[in-house]
Amino acid sequence: MTLLGIYLWTVAGVLISFLLPPLLRAAGVATKHDPTASVSAFLPRIKMLLTNRYVAVTILSLVVSLLVVALLQDQLKTWNMALISGLGWQSILARIIAPGT
Repeated sequence: MTLLGIYLWTVAGVLISFLLPPLLRAAGVATKHDPTASVSAFLPRIKMLLTNRYVAVTILSLVVSLLVVALLQDQLKTWNMALISGLGWQSILARIIAPGT
């Protein structure tokens, strides 16, 4: 696997870790509180959640992904190792930046 492919899979892991919590939270709001909520009510909630601290965390995570790939490129041989590495490092960084969330 090429270095670019490893980086892209690491970024995919970061993006999964970045998008999953607000999407699940927004979906919970749309389904638990108002089962008849439409997609048009769902989209503003997603926008609000994504414009909070998640944008800053993701930008920093992409930089960290670059550093992780640079440091671990010999160990990251497959796409799934790179994906898990991205998931892990984004979670660690998010906890450091915003502890308790």
